[in-house]
Amino acid sequence: MYEIDGKQEIWISDNKNLKIYDADNGSFKHQISFPFFIYKFRRLESSHILLVTNKDKTLALTDEQGNILKEELKKEIPYIMFRPVQFVRHNNQYLFQLGISNSFIAFDRSDETFKEGMYTNEASFLSKEQLLELFNTQGMEYIAAAYKQSFIDNVITTGKATWLITNHKGALFLTRCDKDGQVSTRMQYGSLFSTLIVGDSEESILLYADFEQLEESGLNLQDKNGKTIEREIDDNPCLIEFF
Repeated sequence: MYEIDGKQEIWISDNKNLKIYDADNGSFKHQISFPFFIYKFRRLESSHILLVTNKDKTLALTDEQGNILKEELKKEIPYIMFRPVQFVRHNNQYLFQLGISNSFIAFDRSDETFKEGMYTNEASFLSKEQLLELFNTQGMEYIAAAYKQSFIDNVITTGKATWLITNHKGALFLTRCDKDGQVSTRMQYGSLFSTLIVGDSEESILLYADFEQLEESGLNLQDKNGKTIEREIDDNPCLIEFF
């Protein structure tokens, strides 16, 4: 969802196109077409578009007509897999994590430049070189091999804190880092808070939960009018937002 010229628009990635709809009535407005496939995107304040593509260079910056302005990052399969949210906002940057490695490509929104960085100097986390080596030796079984080691699953930044989801030899942890320090909590795979890696919001923590996850959490959910939401086993998953 983007606000453009005072109007809300819904942007949807559809193979080689970005399709734009009027958010008020759902009517189709126009589309931006590309000669390559699009996996993820972000529209910038400059009207330029940041893309994850299937080209030899994974990241692309285009103008609003779809013309390529810049490209970055040689394509490597383990760098683009298992990343539901591929552009994570951090201050004035968007971070593209290289798979489950300790490295990322930062895109600076102010001058629209790319730069590589690392989340931490802690040597126990998988480096990009180690991740590639696992993929080259194990093929698609590299994820199973990675779970026997330590890696950074995802990083999410809100206004007050940075949240890290990490794996330590099969154990999943959620760590909250802020100016006062950090606190870690062990999580179960498939639990409500493990869906943190799926939600995409620049202003909040966005989770989703099916009936079983809600029952296990014990949360008493209310709608915008303060009315308790009654849950049924066949209900669609709920979206849960924390600010």
